[in-house]
Amino acid sequence: MHPRISILALCSLVACGDDVPIVGGTGSSSTASLDGSTTVVGTMSTTSTGSSSEGSSAPAETTMDPATGSSTTTTTATTGSSGEASTGATTGSSGEASTGTTDGSTGTSGGMEECQPTYPDGDMLCADGQVVAGELCYEMVPPLQDMGTFATRVWAGDLDDDGDPDAMVLVEFPAAMAVLLNDGLGNLVHDDTYGLVMGANTGARDVAVGDMDEDGWVDAVVAFTSPPSLLVLENDGGGAFGFPVVTPLAQAPHAVVVADLDGDFLDDAVVSDALGVTVYYGLGNQSFGMSSSLADPALVEGRDLALADFDGDADLDVAVTFSQTVAVFPNVGGVLQAPSTTPVATSVFGPNDVAVGDMDLDGIPDLVVADSLQNEVHVLIGVGNGTFVPNPMPVAGRYAVVGEVDADCNPDVLTRTAPLMVDLLTIYPGDGAGGLATGTSFGLYSGMVDLEGADFDGDLLTDALFAIGPSGEVGVARTEP
Repeated sequence: MHPRISILALCSLVACGDDVPIVGGTGSSSTASLDGSTTVVGTMSTTSTGSSSEGSSAPAETTMDPATGSSTTTTTATTGSSGEASTGATTGSSGEASTGTTDGSTGTSGGMEECQPTYPDGDMLCADGQVVAGELCYEMVPPLQDMGTFATRVWAGDLDDDGDPDAMVLVEFPAAMAVLLNDGLGNLVHDDTYGLVMGANTGARDVAVGDMDEDGWVDAVVAFTSPPSLLVLENDGGGAFGFPVVTPLAQAPHAVVVADLDGDFLDDAVVSDALGVTVYYGLGNQSFGMSSSLADPALVEGRDLALADFDGDADLDVAVTFSQTVAVFPNVGGVLQAPSTTPVATSVFGPNDVAVGDMDLDGIPDLVVADSLQNEVHVLIGVGNGTFVPNPMPVAGRYAVVGEVDADCNPDVLTRTAPLMVDLLTIYPGDGAGGLATGTSFGLYSGMVDLEGADFDGDLLTDALFAIGPSGEVGVARTEP
């Protein structure tokens, strides 16, 4: 779940022109159905204990038929590699949505540009070091790093202000926040772990960042469930954090995002819970003052959150996933208004994950939502007034990450699929018209509990950051090495 403050996914810097106004996406809308087969590149092994076993990047291509469970393996010229690419399409849950930040947040620029994919000289081969439009190449970046006894969430963004995205991982038993800093070459190095157990606090549920003390550095905001609370940890500017400042909450939180919703230049926290959504207005000293809650009896179990200007009035609105529904709460002067809702045909417990991207390249933010129990990912096309039109053909998947994967300037979707109980990183290339092409999958480790995207290695393609729940480990799957 996660980088969730987003304005628009326009086109990746991979190969986009700078001078021409954007035109609508071209090409037919090719959407993979749930019973369609996916192509699996590489082999993978799993364990039932939660210990990690690395997916290999062997040059074998396996076509799996989910209906029969049968598979056919052939040798190919390209080796499978796993990873993920991040575009300016989605943003991290960081304070303001600033243009071009490394946490994935993007601002809308007045002149949108037409994507101009480039094709470097050379063959379309994985591991040749060349970014080629249409090429999907991922590799695991060993080894996995042990963060604790059970990982629950990951977050990607720049913590030490060096221009490279870093990572945070929430773990349980005991509750803690692990920080991994980017060495500048795309490798995440475990820097420190900060204990979060304060009295009975044992339920680290979600994490976001924002400048909560006006010192120019992004701080960590952790949502806790037991007891319900927000913990703010001050960042010293180098990715090291201090003791948490605790704000009690009325309800156990499901998710948190941070941004300036009321225009006072102080970051606020937006929290979803079982009753609805609440804005806690930041005071600029790691604490919060007044709060504003909005609940709808017809909406139960608020889960994931995303921020974007969904209604075109130049401020950040709030999208929340509820049981079989996505609700958008318009923001008027920092106060959320009654929501518009879009039904999503998922399980009664879903959707559980949401991401923002301009999937049809019309300059209006769209939503990608995932239901992990139903194993479905839905694309909801934004109309521009806070309402959405669902794409009638969902694809298989359990998480929703929007990124630039294949260098064609169309936002793509990264997710986790698990045919035959094997965890796979699955990429659905976007067609620029709101549709998703047939997915290609890469072997990962069993037990994935969260997935995020960022460009860790500076190749302008989205890499995948993931957590293995039972073993408390975190790993990266990277694009073209």
